[in-house]
Amino acid sequence: GFLGALVFTLLAGLLQLGEKALPWIAVAFVLYLGTVIITFAVNLPLNDAIKAAGIPTMGFVNGKWIEENPRYIAALEVWRDAGIPLANHSWAHLDFNTQTLDAYKQQVTRNEPLLDKVDVGGGKRWFRFPYLREGEDPAKRVQIRNFLARHLRQRSP
Repeated sequence: GFLGALVFTLLAGLLQLGEKALPWIAVAFVLYLGTVIITFAVNLPLNDAIKAAGIPTMGFVNGKWIEENPRYIAALEVWRDAGIPLANHSWAHLDFNTQTLDAYKQQVTRNEPLLDKVDVGGGKRWFRFPYLREGEDPAKRVQIRNFLARHLRQRSP
């Protein structure tokens, strides 16, 4: 996770003392350190405060970003472990208005295996349209809503 990356970056920096790569390793170290500080100082207390206040929370997941940055799955696991349900937000955060119905169905279903691995479960999974765009064409909108209902997904509020 973050701490492991921080340690390895620090070790790489020590091994590269006096080399040209050292400034870049130093930058990476500072960025990792910043990420760790923000995670522990802001994100975790914020999650705890939201939960304590009884405010419903949900994480919206685009699998493309996890595929491109596998280390980000740790964030989803933190949310899952905190009891935060994870919602399908399509694979690549594409605008439904710019996609064919079949292409968009693939965006929805492609995201499901990732969510099956990390979601807390508990019934129907939510779906949230990127940009909150549910379709300009009324017929297309009805078709995607029917598709989502058949696949046991609810549109998120």
